[in-house]
Amino acid sequence: MDIITLDRMLVIAGFLGILLILWAVAQKYRGPLSQKIKADSPMDVQQVLSLGGDTRAILMQVDGQRVLVVTGRKSGTSVVTLSGRAEPESVA
Repeated sequence: MDIITLDRMLVIAGFLGILLILWAVAQKYRGPLSQKIKADSPMDVQQVLSLGGDTRAILMQVDGQRVLVVTGRKSGTSVVTLSGRAEPESVA
């Protein structure tokens, strides 16, 4: 009983060849595709801050509004829509 036959080797070689071609195409068009995806997205992550442990604060821009998301593994998730745009303070 032959486990590896010629037809099985050809099928595996063909499958690996197709995967290699798909990988090459993805690498060639990676830049333009990522820019198109980013341009069409209504959400933009502006800043991520670790608050300790597994808790994070994420500042996002969603449809022109600023949203603060605070999330943790055990503590749940809080979403707050921020009004106005805070100006950074200058430190003298």
